[in-house]
Amino acid sequence: MRGRRVTLVAFLNFNNLRSRRAAAVLGRWWDRYALDGLMLVGVHTPDYEFDRDPLRVRRAVKRGGVKFPVVIDTRRKVWEGYQNEGWPAFYLVDPKGRVVHDKLGEGSYGVFEHEIQTALRAFNGYEAPLGQKSETDPKRDHCAFATPSFYVGARRGVQVKPAPVREHRPVSEVRDGEVNTTGKWEEDAEALRYAGTGSGLHDQFYLIWRGSEAGAVLSNGSRGGAVKVFIKMDNLWLHGGNAGPDVQWDDEDRSYVLVDEGRLYMVAKDDTRERMHEMTFHPDGPGASVHGFEFSDFCEAPPESR
Repeated sequence: MRGRRVTLVAFLNFNNLRSRRAAAVLGRWWDRYALDGLMLVGVHTPDYEFDRDPLRVRRAVKRGGVKFPVVIDTRRKVWEGYQNEGWPAFYLVDPKGRVVHDKLGEGSYGVFEHEIQTALRAFNGYEAPLGQKSETDPKRDHCAFATPSFYVGARRGVQVKPAPVREHRPVSEVRDGEVNTTGKWEEDAEALRYAGTGSGLHDQFYLIWRGSEAGAVLSNGSRGGAVKVFIKMDNLWLHGGNAGPDVQWDDEDRSYVLVDEGRLYMVAKDDTRERMHEMTFHPDGPGASVHGFEFSDFCEAPPESR
């Protein structure tokens, strides 16, 4: 791209909720500026063993409606070359190969778009068409009301213990992010794998969370076929008002996600703001694996915009 384009290198992972939201912004920039000298390259750096598979990444890119090219950085060579520190991250590179602007995390998109226009203007005299829209950042209120994202598994995950026997404690902020299990679960390097039978849906993975939406990184492990993971929130089945887009219902109106590959499944949403929720996951058979959880803050994804 030297001498030919202004290049935007964007580090993303499609099992990361913030990356998925950032990809939507990148798509709009691609539509606005690709014909005016901007080249946009996504860099997918795997976070789990299963998302090293190019076919799975291709499906994730297609699901996200991504039009720009995406590089799979399996060995983290591009990540290390940019000394990158997280997702999403943007690096704006001028035609001489110099990084002229960068950002880590969401927000400040209006500032970054101004830098894109400035770089294009210096390169080829670009002028924005009259009436063209640009990214604006919404007012950030009701922030810091989301459970932090976390991993599960021996390599880097939180410690998950069996649930206390017959112990009931009120849900409070002190318990935010608490997890436990009932039934037979086995810890792998990057997941808890269900090893029970699923009979009666009595076994569960239990989570306390808060935020505007919740996503679970789940896989079907080495089982090969799809597995149903039934989900309750506050001891009730999910419904149309609080279910995420990956939730389905069976003939008995029981809510579940069909886990047919390793990926981020959006499972629940909430517009009550600061309220805490209990959520339970009940696999209907062995093989379902829980890898981690992602949550949106209210200032990152306002309920009215979903």
